[in-house]
Amino acid sequence: MTPAEVVAALHGPRLPEGTASLGPGALVAAFGLGLLIALALFALARPVLRARRRAPRPADLLARLAALPDTARPLAAARLFGHLGAPPPEAVAARLYRPTPAPLDPRTLEPALAAAFAQAAPEARRTAHV
Repeated sequence: MTPAEVVAALHGPRLPEGTASLGPGALVAAFGLGLLIALALFALARPVLRARRRAPRPADLLARLAALPDTARPLAAARLFGHLGAPPPEAVAARLYRPTPAPLDPRTLEPALAAAFAQAAPEARRTAHV
């Protein structure tokens, strides 16, 4: 049997004539289905692809605290300790209610900030700011 005879012996398509061919409706449906699949894949991959904020180092926080004016430094330090879930050191608390002539030195806060940073929840560490 030759290839031409084999092709001639084949039965015609069993589907109606309109569905056997690729028309504009089928192309639009395939495109829409592709968009839906792409949207579903993007929704599944979005949490993995999201940029995550890196936790600041305590030294960076102290440097930002030192850059603040002397009058704003105690309040910013108290807010930072509150955000980390730790009580502010006595040096900060005393300056909040009784301003003293000596400005608050951020280096004196370093041990307390390191301890508060170590005990803070990971989300609080990542979102800590001055």
